Amino acid sequence: MRCPDHRSSASSEPDTADAAACAECARWLRASHRLDELAGQAPGPSESWTRGLMGRLDAALGEE
Repeated sequence: MRCPDHRSSASSEPDTADAAACAECARWLRASHRLDELAGQAPGPSESWTRGLMGRLDAALGEE
């Protein structure tokens, strides 16, 4: 398996991609897992941001 193929497979199935084909892919996979971990810890948007977005969506759809 070539590196781009391995990375594509690891991206689509991160839970099953434990072993990397080469050192570069192993580094890429560790960075990918770290990014997933950090993204999971990030706070979501604030309530005021969400209200503003929903208001703009309603206005765009003509549901005011």
